[in-house]
Amino acid sequence: MNHALYLRVHSDRFNHYEIESMLNAFVREVHWIDERNLKAELDDFGRVQLKLMFASFQHDLGIILTGVLGFDADEIMNAFLDFVSENRPGKLIGASEALLLAQILKQNGLMIMLDRHFGKINRDEMETARMYLETGRNVNASAQHLYLHRNTFRYRLNKFIAKTRLDIREIDQGKLMETWFLLKEMD
Repeated sequence: MNHALYLRVHSDRFNHYEIESMLNAFVREVHWIDERNLKAELDDFGRVQLKLMFASFQHDLGIILTGVLGFDADEIMNAFLDFVSENRPGKLIGASEALLLAQILKQNGLMIMLDRHFGKINRDEMETARMYLETGRNVNASAQHLYLHRNTFRYRLNKFIAKTRLDIREIDQGKLMETWFLLKEMD
């Protein structure tokens, strides 16, 4: 999955089919989690288009929607969606922006969830992810800094992505990881 969109409908009266029909221009697959929440898969083009069209999309449907762009981890992303729905209803924001907003508002729940999620990753894989982001996503430079062959580095990076379901090669997901690293350093 390239990107995951988690969306909440705030209106009492709405048609699931209308929402799905409008979303189909931007997403590949829509799955209703429950009566008011859905999850969809997007590519880069759909992500950019949806960000640009989100306000008019709500206006055309006559409903209020809140969305978070993140990664495929339902428990974590539903917590992000809860937070954004309470603090920025009607907006579509990335998970990294939501994490920063939570820290500014001194709400640590999202950070604690990510700490638990990333706590399962071994030190070598975590250092691989950190170096990849610090070198501007340059595999060769990252491998050199860690004194690894680039294929070994790629193997570790792919292992990190598979374990976390966070594809840090994607810009928004990489921003979430960078934000988490930054906030951990400030602790």
